[in-house]
Amino acid sequence: MPIKEALQKVLDHLFDFLRRMDRGAFILLDPDTGEVREIIFRSKKSADKSVDLFCKEVVDEVLSRRKAIAVSDARAEGPEEIADTLRVHNFESVMCVPLVGVSQIVGVIYVDSVQRPFGFQKEDLSLFMDLGHRIAYAVENARLSSELSTSPDLLFC
Repeated sequence: MPIKEALQKVLDHLFDFLRRMDRGAFILLDPDTGEVREIIFRSKKSADKSVDLFCKEVVDEVLSRRKAIAVSDARAEGPEEIADTLRVHNFESVMCVPLVGVSQIVGVIYVDSVQRPFGFQKEDLSLFMDLGHRIAYAVENARLSSELSTSPDLLFC
């Protein structure tokens, strides 16, 4: 199954499991440039084209620190610069986890709740951390497999 299709199915299952989620995304990076290469996104509501798919400041912070961010109530907690951004954009809670593989960071899992605070719990963060590791390895393996199948110069002994 192509990685994009697999990640879309994972998002579908996460929405079934965590009904508090309003939006979710896998944000994958280009392995060479580190820039966003692909976004696999899902929302409970029809995507409003005028609204960002995710909070860029949260994603940037997770990518730079290589550590998860979980803010249960944007009005009362979180790193000040992140909490301010969340309040301005009317996010109630957010969680973002890096996808760290063997050799590099391949992206993040991002979820938020715009309807209510306390959308995520500690157990959710543990689940997403474990899921993040597994998905990072799958993405790296898919990329490696793709590279191997398109490189005719490789010889196997």
